[in-house]
Amino acid sequence: MSNELSWEGRGGKSREYYKNSAAMAADPTGEVPRLEDFHVSEKLGFVLQYPLTELPPYFNIWNELGRDLTDIVYDGTIREKIEAMPLLDHNQLEGHRQLRLAHLILSCLASGYVWMEGGQSVPARLPESLAVPLWGVSQRLGIPAAVGMHYSVCLANWKLLDPSGPVDIDNMDTIVKIQCGIHEAWFFLIAVQVELDTAPGLVSIVKAQQAVKDKNHGDLVDALKVMTQTLAKMKSTLTRMHEKNDPDVFFNVLRIFLSGWDHESFKRLGYNGLIYDGVSEEPVLYTGGSAAQGATLYSFDEALGVKHDPRREAIIAKFKEYIPPDHRAFIKAISRGPSIKSFVESIEDEAVSDAYNQCVKSLADFRSYHLQLACKYITIQAHKNAQNNNENYVNQSQQGTGGTGFMQYLKGLRNNTSSTMVKDPNM
Repeated sequence: MSNELSWEGRGGKSREYYKNSAAMAADPTGEVPRLEDFHVSEKLGFVLQYPLTELPPYFNIWNELGRDLTDIVYDGTIREKIEAMPLLDHNQLEGHRQLRLAHLILSCLASGYVWMEGGQSVPARLPESLAVPLWGVSQRLGIPAAVGMHYSVCLANWKLLDPSGPVDIDNMDTIVKIQCGIHEAWFFLIAVQVELDTAPGLVSIVKAQQAVKDKNHGDLVDALKVMTQTLAKMKSTLTRMHEKNDPDVFFNVLRIFLSGWDHESFKRLGYNGLIYDGVSEEPVLYTGGSAAQGATLYSFDEALGVKHDPRREAIIAKFKEYIPPDHRAFIKAISRGPSIKSFVESIEDEAVSDAYNQCVKSLADFRSYHLQLACKYITIQAHKNAQNNNENYVNQSQQGTGGTGFMQYLKGLRNNTSSTMVKDPNM
């Protein structure tokens, strides 16, 4: 199924239809979303289907700098090369896949341009030759002109080593690399594989809501079991992160390139963001990349009726600004569809309650392991670097690349998820 479907899907349901249907929330007769109306694939989930690896000849300078990015960051020539780059017309890009590759390349070039010297010397401005097309492409995609975005560096940054082989992490490489080779590629590809693992769960979310609408207990149990298995598989993939991504390399090399313009390095110089030449003379303040900019876990939250406290919901709302409009609309459509939790609580069916609780537990387990991974790759590494009382590293141990105080934030998400379980109807 193509990821280039028009917004008017087979059911003729537009973005406005879902936007204006708040009354459908928790209504067992509410509209069940259809994946194809939101550019979501039954096989690949939110992952872009077979991304392009090269733009047309007119954009060869972007292709070349994207291929050479690791080298020109390493030898310190990236800024002069980008400043010498001609201003190309992004309107000559055609189709969704060209836009996605352009955004991937341009955002990675911006990351390299800003962070080539780590946090020691950041520029006040992004050159027009990069700023204008990055901004224009982002506007066409409906996303911020930011760096490290999950939508680009993960969902659109993969290719098959063997084109005739399986769509699987062991047969993949990234299209663009910024600085740290296999460690960086594995970090992004683990995220891609987790998203691929998600696909059966997204299909089953829709099936579960349809089962609620039909009041079909058996179909609901079956769908919840697939959702549970999906979450378990996602967690299993996440446990492979350590295989080829060293925590020291992630923390001390890659992490800065995923940071945004709200980083301490900008604040230290008195910059309130980054000026995009040719776009805005006022600084633009974008946060950095984060897996929290993906739609997957929010989709499960809405399907299972997981509610977070207002402070965390406010943070989530900020992360959702970095999710593309169609995927945000899918999350909203799930929230306004038939309520699985309300239905489970309204009936006395032990099999349904057990299946629901197992699914919630699997979501909490995934979040628990993600918390452990964040501790291993960020908190522990930061404290190792802070042995000489370097306050900067102590502060970093509490911050995610997306700008959040992430440890307490992640713990709260996990705890809120666990508290969603329903009571046994026989008790």
